[in-house]
Amino acid sequence: MPILRTPWLVSLSLLGSGALVASQLHSEEAPLLHAERSFTIHLDAAPGQVFPLSDPAGEREWAPGWDPKMIFPTDGSSPAKGSVFTTSDKDGEEIWVVTGYDAQNGFISYVAVLPGQVVTEIEIRVQKQGENKSVVEVTHRRTALSAGGGHFVRALSENAASHAAHWEHAINEALRKRRENAGH
Repeated sequence: MPILRTPWLVSLSLLGSGALVASQLHSEEAPLLHAERSFTIHLDAAPGQVFPLSDPAGEREWAPGWDPKMIFPTDGSSPAKGSVFTTSDKDGEEIWVVTGYDAQNGFISYVAVLPGQVVTEIEIRVQKQGENKSVVEVTHRRTALSAGGGHFVRALSENAASHAAHWEHAINEALRKRRENAGH
C-alpha cells in the first residue's frame, strides 16, 4: 500500500500549500495599479517642425499651464538624455528625467515621479507621413507608488482617448500659429 499513500500524502501537501498561499494573499495589501496606454496623433507639419514641440520647453507652446523648471542643464540648451526638470500643479511637484533623446530620429522619452504617488514613463516617436505631415506615437506607462496614487493610474486608463484628441488639436493649433507668424 505504499503506492496509495504517496498520492494521498502529495494531495494533502498540495492542499496545505494552497491554503497557505491563499492565507498570505488574503492578508496582504491589494497590489498597486499599473497601466499602459498608447495613442497616435496626426499633425500638419514635417517631423522637423513637430519634434521640438515634444521637449520640455517646446511643450509650453501647446500645453496651457506647462511650466517646467530646468534643473539640468541650467543654461537653456536643448534637452539631452539625462536632462532633469520639475513641474508643479495641484498634486505637487513632479520630477522629470529625459531618459532618451534622438532628435534625428524623432524620439524622446521621459520618466516622471510624483513622490509617494506615481511613476510615469512617456515615449514619443515622431515620423514623417506624406508631404509636410507627421504621425506621432505616444506611449504612457504609469505605476502607482501607493494606494493613493491609484487614481492617477485609473485616470490614464479612462482618459487616453481624450488625451489623444487634446494633444492632436493643441499641437496642430500651435503649428498653425507658427505658420501664421512666419507669414505662410
